[in-house]
Amino acid sequence: MRGIAFAVLGLLLGGTAAAQPAPSREPPRHAPAVPEKPHPTGEPPRARDTLSAEDREVVDHLELLEGLDAAEALDLLLELTRDD
Repeated sequence: MRGIAFAVLGLLLGGTAAAQPAPSREPPRHAPAVPEKPHPTGEPPRARDTLSAEDREVVDHLELLEGLDAAEALDLLLELTRDD
């Protein structure tokens, strides 16, 4: 009886090993260390070369305003930490 149990167990284990796919030989693909930041509108960003001079000026002003907002936020944070 034991011989039959071992034979059945051997068939089951051998069958599951054969049913598994062979490991791929391709190296695993790694994600970039820093994922790309998605564009806020969901549209692909346009190259700066395609902007007109007026558009470039507007973009420069917007970037300047964003920098000022960040500086104001930092100043506020520093002020709040001093009050504590």
